[in-house]
Amino acid sequence: MPLPPISPSNALATLKSLNTLLHLRLTLHEVIPLPLFNYTIADGKVTFTVPNEWQLTITITDEFGRWWFVDFKDHNGNDVGEKMKRRVQQILEDAFEQYKIEYGLFPMGVTEESLRSMNKKAPLVEVYNILRMTSILLY
Repeated sequence: MPLPPISPSNALATLKSLNTLLHLRLTLHEVIPLPLFNYTIADGKVTFTVPNEWQLTITITDEFGRWWFVDFKDHNGNDVGEKMKRRVQQILEDAFEQYKIEYGLFPMGVTEESLRSMNKKAPLVEVYNILRMTSILLY
């Protein structure tokens, strides 16, 4: 039996909720490398723009869930092509899985120091480092 269609008001409420969760997550629970501080949140996604390099769009499915790849574009916001996008997606999905954090282990919040003390790495820092190192090869 097919699921009933989602009403426009439910879809809008879900996107607003995701926007709020993304804002809270980035503000309170993530270590964000300086080059990723230029970001926008809209439509349930966050887009990081690294000037003269690339734009990365990711999302979450719940407050403390892992990050999920949505899109990757060049620094002008132009499409990079499906082949390159798939390569970036695979690299990032692997990284998001490898560096996912159990946020409940950090009652005082996630900091670089608290991650180091538990031998963990910040997902967004690691993803930025990976993209930075591989973007030379991608273009």
